[in-house]
Formats: sequence, C-alpha cells, structure tokens
Amino acid sequence: QVSAALQTADATEKTGDDYAARLYLVFSDSRWNPLAVRTLVYIWDNRLPVETMLPSTWAVKRGRMAVLRSGNTHAGQWVWERRNVHADFVTAFGYEPPALRALVVAADTDQTGEAVTTLFDDVTLATEPVVP
Repeated sequence: QVSAALQTADATEKTGDDYAARLYLVFSDSRWNPLAVRTLVYIWDNRLPVETMLPSTWAVKRGRMAVLRSGNTHAGQWVWERRNVHADFVTAFGYEPPALRALVVAADTDQTGEAVTTLFDDVTLATEPVVP
C-alpha cells in the first residue's frame, strides 16, 4: 500500500530514480561475486505503463525494473501481486537465474525529495501458486 505515487520521479533518469514502493530480488552465484549480482526490482512507478521492463539507471547491465503498479489508481488501497519470478528473470536477463540471495522492500525518495508512506505485508516465495 502506498499513500500516493511520486509526482516528479522518472525511472529513466538517475536524477528521478525514486519509487513509492520497490521490492528487490537479489540473485548471485554461490561465490557472491559482486560482478555477477543481478537484481530484479518490482516497482510502483508514477507514469510508466504496467508491465514495462527497463534497465536500472544505476546498474544498467546488472539490474532490471518491472513496473507492477503505476500512478495513483490504487494509492491508499492494499494491493496483492503474484509474479512468476523465474519467468520475469529470464525475460529481463535472457538466461536462467542464479540463486536468490536477498529480498529487500523499500520506498525511495532521495532524488525527488518527495514524501510517501509505504506499507508492505507478507511477502511469500513459493514453488506453487499462492492464492490471496
């Protein structure tokens, strides 16, 4: 749940790289080689269409962002998402994912200076579909 989408964020520029909500999935091989780290980030953007996949502005080769929500249509409401992370990773990077090493939830407003209240509830990783 987010209080509102950010107004001046721009996912295509470092100076606007802020999001009302982010869920990072961090993947790496067993050696935890920093150059082998890949991030798949699900975001609540302010203007890009849902299902847009784009490179991270900070880690163009190693990070991809997938827009799950956009704008204020569902701001202030609890929303539920279900994703096939494996398929999203293959779509984003073109190969099988290495091991999932970390999951991070965040709201980010350091570039725009805006304010947002973001709430996360249970995050579940499962090998079978989960029903809300």
